[in-house]
Amino acid sequence: MVDFNELLETEVRHLGFDSIEPAGLYEPLAYVLEGGGKRLRPNLFLLSYLACGGRKEDLDVVMPAAFALEFFHNFTLIHDDVMDHAETRRGKTCVHVRWNEQTAILSGDQLLIEAYKQLTNLPISTVYEASVLFNEMATQVCEGQQMDMDFEHAHPTLHDYVDMVSLKTGALLSCACIMGAYFSQAGCDDSEDHSNQPMGDFGRNLGIAFQIMDDYLDCFGTEERLGKPIGGDIREHKKTWLYLMAETILQEGKILELPDGYDILDSGDYEAVTTLYRHLGVDRMALDIVKAYTDQALDDIDFLPEDNIYATKLRSLARNLTIRNK
Repeated sequence: MVDFNELLETEVRHLGFDSIEPAGLYEPLAYVLEGGGKRLRPNLFLLSYLACGGRKEDLDVVMPAAFALEFFHNFTLIHDDVMDHAETRRGKTCVHVRWNEQTAILSGDQLLIEAYKQLTNLPISTVYEASVLFNEMATQVCEGQQMDMDFEHAHPTLHDYVDMVSLKTGALLSCACIMGAYFSQAGCDDSEDHSNQPMGDFGRNLGIAFQIMDDYLDCFGTEERLGKPIGGDIREHKKTWLYLMAETILQEGKILELPDGYDILDSGDYEAVTTLYRHLGVDRMALDIVKAYTDQALDDIDFLPEDNIYATKLRSLARNLTIRNK
């Protein structure tokens, strides 16, 4: 079995961003990439590639796509931290705090450029299709981010929230899985690949589950395990899945003994809001919906053989996302 995380970490070190000038531009890139993380996107890509029939001997050929996905993800994190005024990420000081906002913006831009440079390292016959998939994903992530920002001054529904998350978070995971399926078939005589769509659905549903789990953990996780302070969504009045479900229950008037429920929900008081969530059962509902989207994701890849070790690992990865850091 290939140890993808070890492979990715080794390759990241070989890129040598910490030794390129000007240091003010490239050191933040090395800092962010060496921060580790789950490497979820490149792992999804590589597992999808092998589960759909790709050759282990050709991993070095498709590895640039894995890096492009990881670079793009980290680019979004650098800019997200600036927009959200976050101070820590993965237990480390954010780039804009350690350096400054101008450096964070510029280094983030360079990391995006590095992602596209990786695409040009792919076999020439695949660059166009890979770029189309990547560009579509990048647009969807930006659309989802804008929707999330618009929610601050709007009244989104739970359906609106899922639509936003399917873009902001789900699009990148979906792209990783589709690209894996695509490269597993690249160069084959049969150009019609029926695995791309279900693999994309798998990634998108997994992304929705992943984000709702993040919402849950921001309320009920621990700072030690998350690598950042908990309760940030509540204090910043973010309209997460938990917030919108609580709002829906209060609007339906089912909890008549909570006349001050709205005041609590919008108070920004971490203890009061999490107590309200528990009283309404929103914490349990969040875990149930995470499981539902995860189960749907697993159904999406029913076509993968049960005796395929990489398909088994892909399914295991999906299940583990629903229990992480609980």
